[in-house]
Amino acid sequence: MTFRDPTRGLVFAGINKIPPSVPSDRLADVLSHAQNDFQRFVMVLVCVHALSGTDIRHLLLTDLDLSRERLIVRRPGKRHIIYLDELTYRCASA
Repeated sequence: MTFRDPTRGLVFAGINKIPPSVPSDRLADVLSHAQNDFQRFVMVLVCVHALSGTDIRHLLLTDLDLSRERLIVRRPGKRHIIYLDELTYRCASA
């Protein structure tokens, strides 16, 4: 035998696909309904970065690092780093 598949016996419970981001034309329409900067920032986190309500509720102000342009999302047992794009950075800094 020249090759043995080391993953042959592994069973996966399920692979969750990340939901697609909102197209830019629809995103502009959604953001126009925001009444303040905070609502706009939350909408961007949901529409662009696909954060769940649980993720957003657990965010702390110290998780936002504007100097490094990143946001740390704390999840059970791990941390997820979001590198801020231009739109998210503008909304976060506002």
